[in-house]
Amino acid sequence: MEARSVVFTTTLAAVAGRRTRAIVPRGVRAADSGRRYLRGLGPIATVELTDGPSWLELPHADAVLVDVAYERSTRFGGLLLDLAEAMGIGVVDLPGHVPVGARNARRYGLPLVEALERAG
Repeated sequence: MEARSVVFTTTLAAVAGRRTRAIVPRGVRAADSGRRYLRGLGPIATVELTDGPSWLELPHADAVLVDVAYERSTRFGGLLLDLAEAMGIGVVDLPGHVPVGARNARRYGLPLVEALERAG
C-alpha cells in the first residue's frame, strides 16, 4: 500500500461530498508524501496512522482499500478480505503503487464512492 494513493482515492470521495477518514498502517510506503499531498489540499479528508493490525479497524470501516492481488498472496490477507466481505464492508481494489500519470478518478475514486454509498 502506498499512502499517496490512499490519500488520492479518499480525497476523490471527499470532493464527491463524502466525509472521509483513512486509517493506514504506520509502515505504509510514502506516508510523508501522502501527508504533504493532503495538507496541500486543505481539510477535506483526514489520514490517521495505526500501529495495530488493519483487521482491528474493520468494525469502524465503511470501505476497505487494499491491493487485492497482493493481499490474496499473503498469509492473512485473504482472511482480511473474507472478514470484510462477511461484515458487509465494501472492498476497493487499490494497487499498491499507482503512478501519478495513471491516477484515474473513475478507476479509483468511483469504486470508493459506490462502496460508501452502499454503507449508507
